Amino acid sequence: MDGYIENQTEPQVDGGSVGCIQNQPVVYNHNMEDSLLIVTTGVDPINESKALKDTQLFAIAENSAGTLQLSEVVHSGLNLPLTWKKARGGLLKVGHYQEDQEPPQTTLYDAIICGGERKSPSESGSFNMTDECFRLVDPLMPIAKYSVVRDRPTMIVLGKGAALWVAGGSEDSKATDMITSVNANQVSVNSDHSFPSSHLFDLRQNCIQMLKNTAILYGGLVDKNWLLYSWYFDLDNDNPFGWRMLAEMNYQRIGQMCGLIRSGSYNKDHQGFLVSAGGQNNGIFMDSVELFQHSLNSPIDGTSKNSWEIGPAMPKKLTFGATATSHDQRHMFVAGGKSELSWSSHSPIDNQASIISLTCLTPSLCKWTWHSEVSLSSGRTRSLAFILPPNAKLSGVCYIATHENYTSTEDDLQL
Repeated sequence: MDGYIENQTEPQVDGGSVGCIQNQPVVYNHNMEDSLLIVTTGVDPINESKALKDTQLFAIAENSAGTLQLSEVVHSGLNLPLTWKKARGGLLKVGHYQEDQEPPQTTLYDAIICGGERKSPSESGSFNMTDECFRLVDPLMPIAKYSVVRDRPTMIVLGKGAALWVAGGSEDSKATDMITSVNANQVSVNSDHSFPSSHLFDLRQNCIQMLKNTAILYGGLVDKNWLLYSWYFDLDNDNPFGWRMLAEMNYQRIGQMCGLIRSGSYNKDHQGFLVSAGGQNNGIFMDSVELFQHSLNSPIDGTSKNSWEIGPAMPKKLTFGATATSHDQRHMFVAGGKSELSWSSHSPIDNQASIISLTCLTPSLCKWTWHSEVSLSSGRTRSLAFILPPNAKLSGVCYIATHENYTSTEDDLQL
């Protein structure tokens, strides 16, 4: 069955013996105290027409010394029936449920995938752009659609899974889309004009991060022009001027990897670091990293004297990797991507299938870790990565967990 690691024995799932519904996706032997890195969609960096349908799950454990250890988690039923690239997505919280075993309360999330370019399940023909949104557990049944067709828009998760906010990717509308959960099987998309576009119009391939209740935009293109400055907007205040300039960056880039990580210190005034890593500029691939440091407890008000500082270079020049930040915001993971290729000929020198992570104490004390203990099944680029936090599950997925602290079998996990 697709999705299994070699030499693993497939449990018998007949809809009754282990509590799973027939044909329901199943995750096996996952320690619920670990967070889970989910990597899905994307194409092969050497041959984008090659079918690449597998979804991979990696448990993230941390030992007493703070060292991360990744291990692949066996699953069935979460592989895709078609090839899909350039999508946007995030985890939407759909509620909680109680169970007799520990942990007493588990948070349910839907992995939502929107837009991008898809092939037909038969893999015939070329990629076709879609404006629809799907659940990872049912990627053939659309559950919502953008208000307009969007090409490589900007998306950010708001409120720890309360909503997905989508902007840009369209020359025809300044409207943004707010995607929220209705229930475990349905989401709604509302066209939202309250979040300002102002002179930042037709956003593509940008980074956007939330620092407290301030949205910070950087990298990518605006009105088809390369963006050099970073911009911010305070969601708590009705700002009639829309986006305001924050700080000039050192490089213009697209295809960069982005995130917001905090310092490893747990003091009351811990620092946050906006990350802009790798990418490319006019066909030149980059390994440089820029960091913008700001207190996570202080709002951005335009008076900050902080600037974008150069951080530690990536292990290799890389673009279009899938990025996800750990649930505690201390690590930024990058899975796959394209490295060292000729943009004009699409002839890569190096096939990228690795997973790396960035951790920072200060801008001068940041470290990249190459997680050699795991790898993607093949090179993968233009894909998506999600982090499912500890004591959380994907809605619609059956979990068969067996370890010393937790044993459970569940029926369908719908609310």
